[in-house]
Amino acid sequence: MRPDDFLVQAGRLAAQSRNDAADARTAISRAYYGAYHLVREFLIGLNFAVGKDHDLHKPLLATRHASGIKAARFLSQLYESRRRADYELTNAECERQEVAQVSVEYADRLKALLLQMQAEPLRSEIVAGLEAYKQLLNRLP
Repeated sequence: MRPDDFLVQAGRLAAQSRNDAADARTAISRAYYGAYHLVREFLIGLNFAVGKDHDLHKPLLATRHASGIKAARFLSQLYESRRRADYELTNAECERQEVAQVSVEYADRLKALLLQMQAEPLRSEIVAGLEAYKQLLNRLP
């Protein structure tokens, strides 16, 4: 299974969720998990060790690069939307087709940003930021 499979499913559900609360909520959730796995693969591809937690925005922020910060913001927004969709069942906002479509759009924009970040010279700048973050983490008690 590939992260894009989640994004395709999210897009399909968001497109058809006109009157279906479960489809909208599921689209939001799948958009986040597709984005989460894309970021996870991206960081691993740059030799940055990641766990299975949902703090993948932190290393992106730590790059101190505009692209990394933007990617972190997309991922954080997707996480918050997913959390509301999955756990706040009285939140009717999560059941709107437009909200689901925005989540899919954010995930797609994050994917495009990650592709840009894999190309030089940006890749080297991101790697340098991640290396500095690793060194900082190693100094913590």
